[in-house]
Formats: sequence, C-alpha cells, structure tokens
Amino acid sequence: MNKRKPLIYVVDDNVSICRALTLLLKSHGFKVETFTHARSFLAFKHLKLPSCLVLDIQLPDINGLAC
Repeated sequence: MNKRKPLIYVVDDNVSICRALTLLLKSHGFKVETFTHARSFLAFKHLKLPSCLVLDIQLPDINGLAC
C-alpha cells in the first residue's frame, strides 16, 4: 500500500487564499505546495505522487485555463 501523502498544488495570485487553503488542507493531512504565479507552477519539478491542482483561472501572468 502506498503510504505517501497525496499532494495538492494551489496556484493563486492572492497570498491570503494560498495561506488559507494551505492551513485547511494541511489540517486534513494533505501535503500542499503553493504558487502565486502560473509560470512558477509550470517550472516546478513535480513529484511522482498522487496529486490535485486547485487553480485560479484569473492569474496575472498566464490565464489559468491555458495552464
């Protein structure tokens, strides 16, 4: 059985949203990586873990739908 924690990526240009989602998700046992720019998320070396993406679609650098 895979005992590695699922990873949730949060991409939002609002730091308060990132912080709030991180606190909420970590309190439920998830690992969380946050990014305030889509380019940072796309450049990140993604781990080979079960994961999920919470994405703001109105980002300043790249539209979230284009990611």
